[in-house]
Amino acid sequence: MRGAVLYGPRLEGSTYGSRMPLHPKLKELIARKQSAPAPQWDLPIEEVRSSFRALWTGGADPRDPRASPLWASELANLPPTLIVAAEFDTLRDEAEAYASKLRAARVSEAYTCWPGMIHGFLQMAGLVDDARHAIHEIATFLRTHTARA
Repeated sequence: MRGAVLYGPRLEGSTYGSRMPLHPKLKELIARKQSAPAPQWDLPIEEVRSSFRALWTGGADPRDPRASPLWASELANLPPTLIVAAEFDTLRDEAEAYASKLRAARVSEAYTCWPGMIHGFLQMAGLVDDARHAIHEIATFLRTHTARA
Protein backbone atom coordinates (compact mmCIF):
# COMPACT_ATOMS: atom_id res chain seq x y z
CA MET A 1 0.00 0.00 0.00
CA ARG A 2 1.40 3.38 -1.00
CA GLY A 3 -0.87 5.65 1.03
CA ALA A 4 -4.02 5.92 3.12
CA VAL A 5 -6.60 8.64 3.60
CA LEU A 6 -8.78 8.74 6.71
CA TYR A 7 -11.76 11.08 6.69
CA GLY A 8 -13.70 11.46 9.92
CA PRO A 9 -12.21 8.13 10.94
CA ARG A 10 -13.96 5.87 13.41
CA LEU A 11 -10.80 4.93 15.20
CA GLU A 12 -12.14 3.68 18.46
CA GLY A 13 -15.30 2.57 20.11
CA SER A 14 -14.58 2.70 23.80
CA THR A 15 -14.03 5.73 25.98
CA TYR A 16 -11.03 7.49 24.47
CA GLY A 17 -12.62 10.88 23.81
CA SER A 18 -15.63 12.55 25.33
CA ARG A 19 -15.93 15.77 23.34
CA MET A 20 -19.39 16.71 22.17
CA PRO A 21 -18.60 19.77 20.06
CA LEU A 22 -21.27 22.34 19.50
CA HIS A 23 -21.39 25.12 16.96
CA PRO A 24 -20.26 28.40 18.64
CA LYS A 25 -23.71 30.01 18.19
CA LEU A 26 -25.33 27.04 19.94
CA LYS A 27 -22.84 27.34 22.79
CA GLU A 28 -23.88 30.97 23.10
CA LEU A 29 -27.56 30.00 23.25
CA ILE A 30 -26.85 27.43 25.96
CA ALA A 31 -24.81 29.98 27.90
CA ARG A 32 -27.81 32.32 27.84
CA LYS A 33 -29.87 29.51 29.39
CA GLN A 34 -32.68 29.51 26.89
CA SER A 35 -35.85 27.85 28.14
CA ALA A 36 -35.82 25.27 25.34
CA PRO A 37 -32.74 23.04 25.14
CA ALA A 38 -30.45 23.91 22.25
CA PRO A 39 -30.08 21.19 19.59
CA GLN A 40 -26.75 19.44 19.31
CA TRP A 41 -24.69 20.46 16.31
CA ASP A 42 -23.02 17.08 16.07
CA LEU A 43 -23.50 13.47 17.07
CA PRO A 44 -23.70 12.69 20.79
CA ILE A 45 -20.59 10.70 21.74
CA GLU A 46 -22.59 7.87 23.35
CA GLU A 47 -24.59 7.44 20.15
CA VAL A 48 -21.33 7.23 18.20
CA ARG A 49 -19.91 4.64 20.59
CA SER A 50 -23.08 2.56 20.57
CA SER A 51 -23.26 2.65 16.77
CA PHE A 52 -19.59 1.74 16.50
CA ARG A 53 -19.97 -1.26 18.77
CA ALA A 54 -23.07 -2.52 16.98
CA LEU A 55 -22.18 -1.83 13.36
CA TRP A 56 -18.41 -1.84 13.09
CA THR A 57 -17.20 -4.43 15.57
CA GLY A 58 -20.07 -6.91 15.35
CA GLY A 59 -19.90 -7.30 19.10
CA ALA A 60 -16.12 -7.88 19.13
CA ASP A 61 -13.80 -5.98 21.45
CA PRO A 62 -13.86 -2.34 20.27
CA ARG A 63 -10.18 -2.08 21.20
CA ASP A 64 -9.22 -4.74 18.67
CA PRO A 65 -6.76 -2.91 16.36
CA ARG A 66 -8.47 -4.39 13.29
CA ALA A 67 -11.59 -2.42 14.24
CA SER A 68 -9.84 0.49 15.97
CA PRO A 69 -6.38 1.30 14.63
CA LEU A 70 -5.93 3.81 17.45
CA TRP A 71 -5.36 0.83 19.76
CA ALA A 72 -2.70 -0.85 17.59
CA SER A 73 0.60 -1.37 19.37
CA GLU A 74 2.67 -1.39 16.16
CA LEU A 75 2.20 1.31 13.54
CA ALA A 76 5.72 1.70 12.13
CA ASN A 77 5.08 -0.16 8.86
CA LEU A 78 1.98 1.77 7.82
CA PRO A 79 1.96 3.78 4.58
CA PRO A 80 1.92 7.58 4.46
CA THR A 81 -1.43 8.65 5.85
CA LEU A 82 -3.61 11.73 5.46
CA ILE A 83 -6.19 12.28 8.19
CA VAL A 84 -8.94 14.80 7.44
CA ALA A 85 -11.04 15.97 10.39
CA ALA A 86 -13.61 18.67 11.09
CA GLU A 87 -13.49 21.15 13.97
CA PHE A 88 -17.04 20.37 15.10
CA ASP A 89 -16.86 16.58 14.86
CA THR A 90 -17.36 14.20 17.75
CA LEU A 91 -14.59 12.05 16.24
CA ARG A 92 -11.99 14.83 16.14
CA ASP A 93 -10.24 13.78 19.37
CA GLU A 94 -9.65 10.29 17.98
CA ALA A 95 -8.34 11.66 14.69
CA GLU A 96 -5.88 13.92 16.54
CA ALA A 97 -4.78 11.04 18.79
CA TYR A 98 -4.22 8.71 15.84
CA ALA A 99 -2.17 11.36 14.01
CA SER A 100 -0.03 11.72 17.15
CA LYS A 101 0.48 7.95 17.36
CA LEU A 102 1.49 7.81 13.69
CA ARG A 103 3.91 10.69 14.22
CA ALA A 104 5.43 8.94 17.26
CA ALA A 105 5.86 5.78 15.17
CA ARG A 106 7.61 7.90 12.51
CA VAL A 107 4.93 7.17 9.94
CA SER A 108 4.64 9.91 7.35
CA GLU A 109 1.36 11.56 8.24
CA ALA A 110 -0.55 14.69 7.47
CA TYR A 111 -3.38 15.82 9.74
CA THR A 112 -5.78 18.55 8.70
CA CYS A 113 -8.61 19.78 10.89
CA TRP A 114 -10.91 22.05 8.90
CA PRO A 115 -12.08 25.02 11.03
CA GLY A 116 -15.81 25.54 11.31
CA MET A 117 -16.64 22.25 9.58
CA ILE A 118 -18.89 19.44 10.85
CA HIS A 119 -18.80 15.66 10.45
CA GLY A 120 -19.63 14.76 6.85
CA PHE A 121 -18.65 18.15 5.42
CA LEU A 122 -17.04 16.63 2.30
CA GLN A 123 -20.52 15.69 1.16
CA MET A 124 -21.29 19.41 0.91
CA ALA A 125 -18.73 20.16 -1.83
CA GLY A 126 -21.45 21.70 -4.01
CA LEU A 127 -22.18 24.29 -1.32
CA VAL A 128 -19.11 24.69 0.90
CA ASP A 129 -15.78 25.99 -0.41
CA ASP A 130 -13.78 24.28 2.35
CA ALA A 131 -15.27 20.93 1.34
CA ARG A 132 -13.98 21.44 -2.22
CA HIS A 133 -10.58 22.48 -0.86
CA ALA A 134 -10.44 19.39 1.37
CA ILE A 135 -11.30 17.14 -1.59
CA HIS A 136 -8.50 18.81 -3.54
CA GLU A 137 -6.13 18.15 -0.61
CA ILE A 138 -7.12 14.46 -0.63
CA ALA A 139 -6.73 14.18 -4.42
CA THR A 140 -3.28 15.81 -4.29
CA PHE A 141 -2.20 13.45 -1.49
CA LEU A 142 -3.43 10.41 -3.43
CA ARG A 143 -1.75 11.55 -6.66
CA THR A 144 1.51 12.13 -4.81
CA HIS A 145 1.48 8.80 -3.01
CA THR A 146 0.10 6.56 -5.71
CA ALA A 147 2.05 7.86 -8.71
CA ARG A 148 4.02 5.18 -10.50
CA ALA A 149 7.77 5.58 -10.13
